[in-house]
Amino acid sequence: MQRILVIGPCGAGKSFVSERLGEALNLPVIHLDAEYFLPGWVEPDPDFWERRLADLISRPSWVIDGSHLTTLAQRLRRADSVVLLDIPTWVCFLRVIRGVATQYGRVRPDMAAGCPEQLDVAFLKFVLQYRRDQLPRVLAQLKQFEGSVFRLRATPEVNSFLASPSAWLSATQGALHESNSNSTVVERAFDP
Repeated sequence: MQRILVIGPCGAGKSFVSERLGEALNLPVIHLDAEYFLPGWVEPDPDFWERRLADLISRPSWVIDGSHLTTLAQRLRRADSVVLLDIPTWVCFLRVIRGVATQYGRVRPDMAAGCPEQLDVAFLKFVLQYRRDQLPRVLAQLKQFEGSVFRLRATPEVNSFLASPSAWLSATQGALHESNSNSTVVERAFDP
């Protein structure tokens, strides 16, 4: 595992998992939101962002967190592994609310400078509708992915994965996984 994508809904814990994976595997961590947004939550020029993303994913090793569905296919072409945090919507929503409540007006370490935490009704609606609107599109793209996909559905699975990511990788060669035509998908907890 040298180029790992950590994807999933807002509030699933992508930044946390990315940081822990980076530490465990000695890989640099890239928070996609911190690279994407300009101060004031301004979106960059599409041509600039395309060049910036190409530079980020061309690096030899990384853990990149962020779902940004519009660039998922491009990132998948360079990744060797994906961690899909398929955490229940209610958990994600509560985490987002807690994050807004505790960080309101402050910039999180995984966010771009000048982008303080704020309450945004459209964003909350996006969080609530992720499973219906975004997840099917993510799963469709993952079916074409040729690397390993670790689909973690609950906090105990995430904790088990983070305790020994190398053991999980070797599990993809055992009986613990389901395979589609291209990628290996680990669907349940592995206890090394």
